Parts: sequence; structure tokens; C-alpha cells
Amino acid sequence: MQSVLRLVLVDPCTATREDLKRILTGLDPVWVEAECANYDELPEILNQATPDIVIIDIDSDTNKGLEMVAQALRTHPQSRIFVTSGYSDSQRILLAMRSGAHEYLTTPLQLDDILPALDRVRQCPGRPTGGPVNSKVISVAGVVGGVGSTTVAVNVACALAADANRRVVLVDLDMVMGDADVCLDLVHTHTLIDVVENINRLDFTLLKRSLVQHKSGLWFLSHPNSVADVARVHPDSLKRLIGLLKATFTHVILNLSNGFRDTDITAMEVSDTILVVAQLDVSSLRNLGRLFKAFDGVESLRDSVKVVLNRVGAKDLNIPIEKAEETIGREIFWQIPNDWQNSVAARTAGVPLVTHAPKAKLAVTLIKLADALAGGATPGLHNGTAKRRGLFAMFSGSA
Repeated sequence: MQSVLRLVLVDPCTATREDLKRILTGLDPVWVEAECANYDELPEILNQATPDIVIIDIDSDTNKGLEMVAQALRTHPQSRIFVTSGYSDSQRILLAMRSGAHEYLTTPLQLDDILPALDRVRQCPGRPTGGPVNSKVISVAGVVGGVGSTTVAVNVACALAADANRRVVLVDLDMVMGDADVCLDLVHTHTLIDVVENINRLDFTLLKRSLVQHKSGLWFLSHPNSVADVARVHPDSLKRLIGLLKATFTHVILNLSNGFRDTDITAMEVSDTILVVAQLDVSSLRNLGRLFKAFDGVESLRDSVKVVLNRVGAKDLNIPIEKAEETIGREIFWQIPNDWQNSVAARTAGVPLVTHAPKAKLAVTLIKLADALAGGATPGLHNGTAKRRGLFAMFSGSA
């Protein structure tokens, strides 16, 4: 998937602004992050965003428009500044270039004009590639039902969001049985279906209205409320949504179903890391084996998958780790200890475990997992000691 270019539009004229927005939102790798109905709104918008491109129409007030061009260039030198105008006289073009504009486009804008300009932005050495630096997509799926994959997704997301330097969003893609909102005790008005059905006119304002923010700082998008709506979430729309989320958030966490629907596969295809949550029981190990066989022919998926064992130490889950690794032909990436009491208490309270009992061994392990996924954990550890084969960075607090 192409990197998303984030744009800010500035045009006091509603008609020309809407025409330009309509053209831009029809281009797959482009996202209109914000739009300004007057020139004075731009400084505030730029305080909250770091767009790849700022498009300023100067026809409503040429002097004010050119002043905004110069100001945008001073405050955001990494952004490319496009000037649009219904006039193409040399004097106006010269004034725009002297103010710092990188491109001058004549309206009404045509695709033949805007596409080459966008390509020049992408090809410019050192230019942003769309999205926050090191933006990562992490999918979390259970290999069977009831293994705690939603608990892992919610707590990893909240742990990541605890760092003020990160912007984290959790999307519940468990379309039928998802309950991430219950774990977070969140009430939402909009769901995934509202977003994907408006994907062609989606901008930052509409997206933000569709999300709800948890007090941990985490942003959340719920699965559709109606089972009948599930079929209306198409993989192509989902892929575009994930790309747009990457343009705004440093970490996109996707809570998948265990049915591995088309939308789940799409999510995994665009993920940097896929956490498959299992337990030390026969059903989990059997399904892990089947899953890896299915992924053998898909290199991108096979290399992204990491196995997370949950409830390690539970008396009824007593298959040895070594036997599990031998059975699935993979190293275990992470072990999460069994702590049924704290898990149930946190879910009942509608509070993430990492908040409900942050010093509990289970919470500490989940926080360390989040750190590892963010690149901050110490490699070569497994159960607090050096792992014999030393192939994966691991932490565990199994009882």
C-alpha cells in the first residue's frame, strides 16, 4: 500500500474548497487531514498537525493568502506548500514563488495537474512518507475462542498509550463477538461501519468524531453494532482506513476475530506484527499448526506472526513449553502468566488490567510486551533468564 500523503486545505470559498476536496479524496494515497474556511484558522491547525502538503487558495485575499504561505513555510519547513488560484498571470505566480510556494496550480484543478505535483512530493529526497515516524500496525488474534486475545489487545494498546509521545488507536475488528468496548467501559455513538461507508469523503474531523477516547489516552473505534452490517465492511475500504489511521497515529492496534474472515486477513496483510494468542492446550496447538501451514505460502504473513501464550501456569494447561514449540515448529515469542482473579476483576470493573492492578505480575508482563513491540524491551530474556536458543526477545512471569 502506498504511503498516505496528509493534506491541509485552506480556501475561504466553500465552492472551490469542496471541488478540490472532492478530487483529492478520490485519490487513494491522499488524506485531507483538515480544512480551513478562512486564512486565520491555519496557524491553529498547524499547531496540531504535521501535514505533508498545505494547499492554500489565494483568490479570496491574495495578500493574506501569501502571508499564510510564508508562515506555513516558516513553522513547517518539512511540508510542501501548494498555491491554487483561478488566475495564471506571471505576476501572481512570481509572488507565490517568492512567498515560498513549491507548486502553483490553476483552478478548477484537473487530475493531470495535481497527480504530477503529488508525485514530486513523494519523490523529493528526505520528504515525509505519510504518517507519523515509525507508525506501526499490530494485529492481535486468538487461535481459538476464549484465549484472551481481546484482553491482550486492550492492555497492550493502553500500555502503549501511556507514553505521551505516542498516539494509539484500537480498532475492534471482531465483528460479531467483539467486546473491547466492555473492557474499556466505553460508550460509542459511531462504529466501524460509519467510517468505511464514508471512506471516500473521510477527513480528520469526520474520523475524530467516529472515535471515542479512553481516559488512558487511547482512541477507540468499535465494531458494527448490527450483525447485518458486518458484510458491509469490505476489505478494500478497511485497507484504506488502516492507511489513513497510520497517517495520524503512531500505533494502530487491530483486535481480530478467531474466524479469520476476509477482513482479518486484510488486517494481517497490512500489519507489521501479528500476535497470535494461544494457550497450552491441544486445541490451541492444533490450530497454530494449521495456521502456520496456511501461512507457509504467504511470506509477509509468515514472517510477521509471533505466538503469545496466555495463562501460562494454569493447572489445567500443563503442556510443556518445549513440547509446544516442537509441535508448532516455532519459538514462543511471549508468555503471559495466569492471573484469573485480577483478570476477572478488571473486566468486571471495565478497567484495563494495566490500570486496575499495575503492579500485578500479569500487568507487568503485558506492559513489557507493549514495550517490546514498541522497540523498548531488552532482548534475549525468557522467564527472567537467558533463553537457551536465544532467538527471540521474551519476558514472562509464569507462576
